Amino acid sequence: MERFSPIPSMTEYLEDANESLLTMAQIETQGALDGVDKIAQVPGPELQQATDRILAASEKAGKKAGCFATSPEQAREYAEKGFDMISVALDVTHLEASLARSLSVTKGSNAPKTGGWYCA
Repeated sequence: MERFSPIPSMTEYLEDANESLLTMAQIETQGALDGVDKIAQVPGPELQQATDRILAASEKAGKKAGCFATSPEQAREYAEKGFDMISVALDVTHLEASLARSLSVTKGSNAPKTGGWYCA
């Protein structure tokens, strides 16, 4: 069974994602705007170190920290670290995974690989 359009599957997307990965900062506050020159100099932080730093700064300031997880396993890790709000996935990722499982059962093939939109 072939897909109607040339849009890649989630698995194909993830296999190619690191080739074209883009890291960007969102300048949303006056403080960030004041430090935009320093922010622009950052060569690209490691995600794990960056999330740890964000969590520590949030806790120190008495603020809630939220993040996006790409799987239930990653969500559990973030919860164990202390994140207060965790988005587990997008509606489209759940829909795609459910449809892929249904199609694999229908075709009698192996269960598809699962993944998320971001890598950590």
